[in-house]
Amino acid sequence: IYVEEASDEVFARLGISNDPDDATLGFAEMMTIKLGELIDQPRRLRIQAFEAQQRRKLQQEADRERKQATMRQAMAKASALASANAKVHGALGWLWQTLAGGEGEVSEVRRFKRKPELAPSIHERGARKERKQQPKGGMGGRHA
Repeated sequence: IYVEEASDEVFARLGISNDPDDATLGFAEMMTIKLGELIDQPRRLRIQAFEAQQRRKLQQEADRERKQATMRQAMAKASALASANAKVHGALGWLWQTLAGGEGEVSEVRRFKRKPELAPSIHERGARKERKQQPKGGMGGRHA
């Protein structure tokens, strides 16, 4: 169907209502052009194009499966790491609380306070971040 050549007889033969909307006509014209291009190609080229398209689909599927497998492995590693971190926190949490309170051997307390990643609670980390974000100067960043 070409839009200019569309007639009631052609619509009836194709099973399209006598007054199709623009989207239906556009789709029908697009498919007519595509089929015309395919028919103009020699059969050998059509088969090669189809096989190439099938290979691309297979390759894309294989790539997608590989990517999913990699993501599953990464998630498993992250889960194992989180589990190990939770076990370490459970085993050493009391020690970190003690060192955060300033109790224990002086050198250990000093070393603990120099390592922010060992802060035992989110509250302490949040307080540290707030201190860093406060504007410097006596008037809270405002100028008189």
